[in-house]
Amino acid sequence: MKVGIAIHVEKDPYESIKKNVEETGLHNGQLLFWDMSLYNEENVEKVKRACREFDFEVTGLWCGWSGKVVWSYPEKYRTVGLVPAETRAQRVEDILKGAWFANEIGVKTLITHPGYMPDNPFDETHIAVVEAFKHICREIKKYGQQFIFETGELIPVTMVQLMLEIGEENVGINFDPSNITTSGRANAKNALELLAPYVKGFHAKDGVYPKGINPGGHQVRVVGTGEVDYPAIIKILKDNGYDGALTIEHETASDDRNQDIKDTTAYLESLIASV
Repeated sequence: MKVGIAIHVEKDPYESIKKNVEETGLHNGQLLFWDMSLYNEENVEKVKRACREFDFEVTGLWCGWSGKVVWSYPEKYRTVGLVPAETRAQRVEDILKGAWFANEIGVKTLITHPGYMPDNPFDETHIAVVEAFKHICREIKKYGQQFIFETGELIPVTMVQLMLEIGEENVGINFDPSNITTSGRANAKNALELLAPYVKGFHAKDGVYPKGINPGGHQVRVVGTGEVDYPAIIKILKDNGYDGALTIEHETASDDRNQDIKDTTAYLESLIASV
């Protein structure tokens, strides 16, 4: 396993990669896109040039989507992922544009949040979301790509069933132990014990479980300072043969992001070496 960085690409992917390599010293990571207009030939060349010049490996492309997105309770249930019917078709196209871009830069892994689809497999929204993901998985086969779902919205057993219902071999999990903790969906260790065979990517974040009547917990700045049992998480990953990246996704407000990432990197590297 190796430690990487999640890079939010807002304007210029070359400058985004350059800045992150210089500030963190990490030479691999996922590129996260929310602006679909950035999926163009000019930016394909910028990513390739940045990877050459800074010895950077793109391990996955995180696909955002068009339309209103609210991550807080209760609007998250009707705005995230492919759940909202009014934006579903456009969001499928957004993801497929991401697949084209990823193929052009030589990346075989696409990542997204599925959304808060109902657990009930007979629910009409559940069925529609599964069909949309089936279409995506079949389309990206022409690029030899895999589509992996980030944890956070669905309880672990529903994630397993989602992959079985899609029925394609190019599906998997981007395991985010902080998301699954702060959303109150599961204990991260127990969730990973179920999902480990499907893990194809990993977001290194930490957080705390919801308390009292609060519908959500919160992330912490440095991995190892929250409630996720990271020594157990790393051991489960190793025991199940995961040898991919632990991609640091720093999303919390901080007066020293770079130091937070360096502290997290040191902590993760010590766990990788010791477990």
